[in-house]
Amino acid sequence: ATTILQQLVSEINNGHTEIGFPGQSYGEYAYAGGTLFPLEIAFEHNIPFIRKNWSENDSIKVGDKVLGINGMSMTEILSKIYPQISAERPYFKNAKIELYSFPRLYWQVFGRHDQFEVEIQSKGKNTIYSLKAVDLIDGYEMKRNEVLNATMKLWFKGQTAYLNPGNFSGDQPKFK
Repeated sequence: ATTILQQLVSEINNGHTEIGFPGQSYGEYAYAGGTLFPLEIAFEHNIPFIRKNWSENDSIKVGDKVLGINGMSMTEILSKIYPQISAERPYFKNAKIELYSFPRLYWQVFGRHDQFEVEIQSKGKNTIYSLKAVDLIDGYEMKRNEVLNATMKLWFKGQTAYLNPGNFSGDQPKFK
């Protein structure tokens, strides 16, 4: 139901009006042994680049361009994901995809896949890689920290103090 309601609300094209990612379904999928697409994607001028490589293939580098997945171009894939994202324009939709994460949204729209055929462009050369999905919890969620950094940090800029409180859960005695 969340997927359908997201599409209805996203027709408004207002980034402040949305139905959130289906966290409960995602959690259930995770604890049932769920898997995800192994590459995190960032967009520069609407071009999808690899931001993180969680796959077993270390020849795929950060900064390589993603051309397609499982025979679909990235344009086709994004046309299927965009209806889940409420935002005024593609730039904002891409920013939200980066925030919520491409692998999560790919799962929401296309379901579980244990194998991916990914076409990647590196240094002007196109290559198709066969990549295994990664375990959702240990192979993805437990490794992610760059988007919302959970490290407590305090710094000063002039007369202003900035605090990133970090994660509010975990080892409570250590936190104190």
